[in-house]
Amino acid sequence: MNLSHLTTRDEIATSFAVMTSLRPHLENVSAYCDLVESQMRQGYSLLAATEGDQVVGLAGYRHQQNLVYGRFTYVDDLVVHDSSRGRNIGKTLLKELRRLATSQGSRRLVLDTGLANALAQRFYFRNGMLAAAMHFSEILPSAPAVSSVVDLPEATSGYHPPDTATNFDIVHDRSGTGSTKWSRYQADVLPMWLADMDFAAPPEVLRAVQTRLAHPVLGYAIPRDDLRSQIVNDMKRKFDWQILPEDIVFLPGVMPGVNMALKAHLTPGDGVVVQPPVYGPMLSAPGHWNLERRLSPLFATGEGWSFDEAALEAELSRSRALLFCNPQNPTGKVFSRNELEVVSQLCHKHDILVISNESHCDLVFDGRRHVPMASLSEDAAQRTVTMMSASKAYNIAGLKTAFAIVQNNQLRIAIESSRLGMVDSVNAFGLEATLAAFAGAERWKTEMLAYLQANRDHLAETLIRRLPKVRFFRPEGTFLAWLDCSQLGLADPHAFFLKNAKVGFSAGAEFGDVYRQHVRLNFGCSRATLDTCLDRLEQAIHAHEAPGAP
Repeated sequence: MNLSHLTTRDEIATSFAVMTSLRPHLENVSAYCDLVESQMRQGYSLLAATEGDQVVGLAGYRHQQNLVYGRFTYVDDLVVHDSSRGRNIGKTLLKELRRLATSQGSRRLVLDTGLANALAQRFYFRNGMLAAAMHFSEILPSAPAVSSVVDLPEATSGYHPPDTATNFDIVHDRSGTGSTKWSRYQADVLPMWLADMDFAAPPEVLRAVQTRLAHPVLGYAIPRDDLRSQIVNDMKRKFDWQILPEDIVFLPGVMPGVNMALKAHLTPGDGVVVQPPVYGPMLSAPGHWNLERRLSPLFATGEGWSFDEAALEAELSRSRALLFCNPQNPTGKVFSRNELEVVSQLCHKHDILVISNESHCDLVFDGRRHVPMASLSEDAAQRTVTMMSASKAYNIAGLKTAFAIVQNNQLRIAIESSRLGMVDSVNAFGLEATLAAFAGAERWKTEMLAYLQANRDHLAETLIRRLPKVRFFRPEGTFLAWLDCSQLGLADPHAFFLKNAKVGFSAGAEFGDVYRQHVRLNFGCSRATLDTCLDRLEQAIHAHEAPGAP
């Protein structure tokens, strides 16, 4: 059979007779699969409904942009039942058809499981198409047949992630995936350390990556103009910060950008101010370039974390750069506009380059709004290198994509020149995922933030009630909790919890030598995982404090 004359949506969707005329040629599933394979080469595909081994109806769609499910052009409302030849059914395709059909009046389309298996085995694998788009599990109940044709609207993409992507209570088994977080310790240790979340990435991101995978060529990639435009629009919408597309420098991570900026602007022996406790790679970065690291620590007040303005100025007066982190890792502090203005004025006074790691900028709680350091004034914009990424808020750190915003043209050129053969192009899938996250995953992020905030509050309330000697300030942002264990009387809290509670935290010493009585906990996980962690801590601490305990 040849369908090459069916070239438009109207020609297919309005011609039920054309489709039904094919039925005599499709006496069984095997013949149908042969037809599907031949028509795919012409840019068409068919979906058949069967009863037993008989084809009782057809649906057709035309492919666009090499997508397996690029655009639905016709669906006849078909109802069949499971032929019991297999348990699998094309869930992703079925989900889209169900969504579109029910929007037209609760009409349903149910696929035969044997046919779905045949499609997967005979067509998608053989032709190198996306096998991941045919994960199977769901069967819809049968419904009375509807005689009228269902004119379905176009679908923007064929891959539709499972509902689990927005259910943050689900515990995803990450063992065997090469996860850094879940590979460091033995299998009986609960990893609560590395700053990536255990949530599924947003459906929009998963869909974008799967769509890109539908194209078989995986060469080097450059950031497209639509990604630059999306970031420009995001900065204006979220932070009232106007930047230009050319201000953006794409990088395979935040820390390569931090090091490139240090190399571009400073010479060996120059001073760099760092504010511990802080993310370990920021502490060590000055040493890579023989720069003198100067510490101006944050300190705990009765209400949270703050900094000593006089002490900070004293260190800045002897330095050329400030490594700044906001929202702050590991404390979760979100600097207020007033605090940022104080820091910015000091940097102006002493002609300081500000390298601002703002990779957690989308993760702020309690109605706060992140303020980029560079957005404060034109002077701040000209002396600040802002590091951002979708990796933290949208949980795509493994795709290794970040960007710097550098509004000073000369500084930006110098930073680009500091790649030195060590910092290469950005991951192709990371670019697609970043665009999808910023453009379409806002609702997912809102729901995820609410879940994180609830986890944070649950953690705080549980510690007060059950482990009052473990102290911390509720973080204002991030998914990280900085726990002070000094009242527990432990020589090394990190080692103690690893051995006795089978919980793997980030050791406090990674954030500064004087913080050995601290550990960092990642609460970007399911509530069940967090509760398991807290239960283990409580048992280990109570055993340690029991009379006669060693």
